[in-house]
Amino acid sequence: MMIYGPRETEQAAKIGEAMKFRGVTISTAESCTGGGISACFVSVPGSSSWFKGSAVAYQNEIKRDLLGVDEEIIRLNGAVSKECAAAMAEGARRIFDTDMAVAVSGIAGPDGDGSDNPVGTVWIAIALSFETKTKCFHFKGSREKIRHLTIMEALSMIWEEII
Repeated sequence: MMIYGPRETEQAAKIGEAMKFRGVTISTAESCTGGGISACFVSVPGSSSWFKGSAVAYQNEIKRDLLGVDEEIIRLNGAVSKECAAAMAEGARRIFDTDMAVAVSGIAGPDGDGSDNPVGTVWIAIALSFETKTKCFHFKGSREKIRHLTIMEALSMIWEEII
């Protein structure tokens, strides 16, 4: 099963049109989706005019060393937390120098991460110049379905910010 398909590509194209119209750029920091959101973006011809880049920060060391997530955030709250997702988004916005960044961190399964978070827990954050918004989801299904639903919700949250 692909983690994204024509529906997500169409949504990414709509996002791209709106971003071009507004003259804004976006970047991503992805954990559980493994680059799926950025793959949707680059499937759109001309996306280089509004999509700058992505960091796939699967391990905590990458979240810390590349995106600048404070070790205390991960130690106190875990990698799958509001605080970590927000810091990931803010880090991506900073390192890619974009107007907006989206970050996802979650547990796609089939096993948990040793925390109290059940499989399917996903935090999505959007960093803007003036605020960072976060939202928690509890998806059900296979690993692929959880990743797919995460991509769909991230695209939906981005769309809500730019319309």
